[in-house]
Amino acid sequence: IGNSAFRGNDRITAVAIPNSITTIGSLAFFSCDNITSISIPSSVTSISTNAFGWIENLTEYVVASGNTSYFSEDGVLFEQLVDGISISAFPSAKSGDSYTVPAGVTVIGVGSFSGSNLSNINFSDSVTTIVGGAFQGCSLTSVTIPDSVTTIGHMAFYGSPYLTTVVIGDGVTTIKSHTFLDCDNLRNITIGNNVETIEYSAFAGSGYTAEVTDIT
Repeated sequence: IGNSAFRGNDRITAVAIPNSITTIGSLAFFSCDNITSISIPSSVTSISTNAFGWIENLTEYVVASGNTSYFSEDGVLFEQLVDGISISAFPSAKSGDSYTVPAGVTVIGVGSFSGSNLSNINFSDSVTTIVGGAFQGCSLTSVTIPDSVTTIGHMAFYGSPYLTTVVIGDGVTTIKSHTFLDCDNLRNITIGNNVETIEYSAFAGSGYTAEVTDIT
């Protein structure tokens, strides 16, 4: 299934992917807002960036048994990596305001939580990497990044309008450009002891930057 194959098609309500499919391209079903459930067969070995991103009414992913590259748990899509596990995609309309990342997950994938309705997320100490754009445009109100995380990608929390508080753990050494760009209500920031570099526009467009109360 090619890149952007069905992008923005709001007439699609159900998707049946046959076992002949091995690859789902970037943005293939992006913003197909009336899809509520996606079933992925055992044959799929590659799902590209934001293939299922920003689907407003999506509540669950279901992966067929026997798939050695992907699996689903509680409706969330995971990718089995060589040296860990990545959250590949979180359903935008999944019920509940809070989510706890399961133990064993090492990577929060590209765009995996973008546009989600979550207000709170709890990271497990196995997480080491938050990839760029992971939480772009999400509804989080506060974020505490544990010391186990060493990398936060470019634009990881870009455009999160409800985010007010951020605590960055001691594992991070660099806050990359545009990481918290246009987080309009961000006003409380705690920076970990080992941060050495804050790149350009890391916090640009944060409406209350002048009122930051806690930088350590």
